[in-house]
Amino acid sequence: MSRHEAALLLVLIDSAIVFIFLIAVIRLKWYEDLFERDRQLKEPKTEDFSVFLPEIPVNASDYENNPELLTVQIATHLEYILVDKFMTQDKMSKEEAEDLSQVSSINFGLTKHHPILYLVSIAEETKRISILRNNIKFDPKNTPKYEK
Repeated sequence: MSRHEAALLLVLIDSAIVFIFLIAVIRLKWYEDLFERDRQLKEPKTEDFSVFLPEIPVNASDYENNPELLTVQIATHLEYILVDKFMTQDKMSKEEAEDLSQVSSINFGLTKHHPILYLVSIAEETKRISILRNNIKFDPKNTPKYEK
């Protein structure tokens, strides 16, 4: 391959990279316009969300202390509420409303939400270190025992 051919190949590769970048920018602008139009129409999309319930609003005897049965009850209740909301407020047909209001999963507790799980473990470790530091501060004779 001659120097001229290598230079030409390099120019073609650079042109392809610029072309791909240009397509990505145009596509991103299209998505931005689409999002802005949805925002101006005030049509929020609830694709993924979390709900914090400090207490379960169902008696333990109603779901026989079975988390799977509770999950089904809560999912059914949420779907019913969403279908009713879509039909009355958004004037959708029942089929459209049911299609938009399907609950895919329900997770209970902090152990299912991974970022919170890490934060909880960090908080517990910090508490343990603080206790050790206070023990060493007020009882320096037994420092080797605390360091184990």
